[in-house]
Amino acid sequence: MKKTFIIVLILALAMTLCAACGSNDQPAEKTDEQVIEELFMAKLEAMNEQSTDDKLLEYRVDSVNILSDEAKQEIIDSYDEYVDTDVLASVTYSIKPEKGEESVWAAGNGETGEDGWIINKVSCERLRDGKLNEYTATGW
Repeated sequence: MKKTFIIVLILALAMTLCAACGSNDQPAEKTDEQVIEELFMAKLEAMNEQSTDDKLLEYRVDSVNILSDEAKQEIIDSYDEYVDTDVLASVTYSIKPEKGEESVWAAGNGETGEDGWIINKVSCERLRDGKLNEYTATGW
């Protein structure tokens, strides 16, 4: 009886150790959307740090939409600067500049939101080799 108990205990301990060894403690790989969102937020932060007299009080990414293969192929066919491995996405974001609608940040696209926010701004982004590439003239 004592021998059976020891064997069961050893087996239970071995199974516990094997389960712990087999668990994957590594974080899940990020999606392209997540990578683009993080890099775009860093881009906004860097631009805000460089601004001397017109700071953003707040900013956020509202959505990241990866272009379909068909839409991406149309862009690749139209412009030499894109390649098949590029991830092309439109990023919708909102900003709250300290100067409100008079801010240089309000230029381009977007709509006036509540409480000084400029919402629904859109930026066309290209992810290549894990980096957002500099703005391209196409803007699709």
